[in-house]
Amino acid sequence: LTAWLNSLLKAHRAEKLFIDAFPAGILGELCSIDLSGIELVYLARTLQWEKYLKRVNGKLPLFKKVLILEKLPPEQWRYLKNLNCPMETISLVDPPAHPQVDLPKDCWLIVHSDSNAELHQLLDYAQKTAELEKLNPAFVVVAPGPRPCFLRENDIHLDIYPAHHLFSSAARVFSGAGFNICRQMLPYSDKHYPLPFARSLDDQFFRIKKSPQPFPDD
Repeated sequence: LTAWLNSLLKAHRAEKLFIDAFPAGILGELCSIDLSGIELVYLARTLQWEKYLKRVNGKLPLFKKVLILEKLPPEQWRYLKNLNCPMETISLVDPPAHPQVDLPKDCWLIVHSDSNAELHQLLDYAQKTAELEKLNPAFVVVAPGPRPCFLRENDIHLDIYPAHHLFSSAARVFSGAGFNICRQMLPYSDKHYPLPFARSLDDQFFRIKKSPQPFPDD
């Protein structure tokens, strides 16, 4: 990977490199590449920082600018402050969505990027929530691929991507706590029911913790 990236940068005579989420690459591969003469911009998203640093063998790159995409854990924030480079908080704009799909009135939306066990957990979370509240909403499951075998007869399945144009029509939205879904659900936070999943580096549990903005100074 390091050799491939190095040859790619040289072949294209790169002048600017945007590095998303992982400041030294997902495996720390950027530590072994000569990045002198290239303007480096870091797109900062929440990481399990100490866990990530164990993958890095060498110094992290020196960035010209940092674009902050979401709230960050304190240890990651301290690293950014020590860079002594300009930082800017930005909001992303989603690409145009598919034509509007008519959803059942007051339906509950279950959204996930894969039709696997995690999707099953999300659907179970939604169903148990409905049972506890003695409600009987229509369930609409949005996930790629064929209809999951664990859906009930009356559950609706949609293979649609992106799905953010559906959020305003749903009464509730159940999802994981990934970066994009949480960002897209900010305008609808009162009806968002995120369920964080364990990831190797992405910290979904931190992402849904309530914390004040701006970021702490310590």
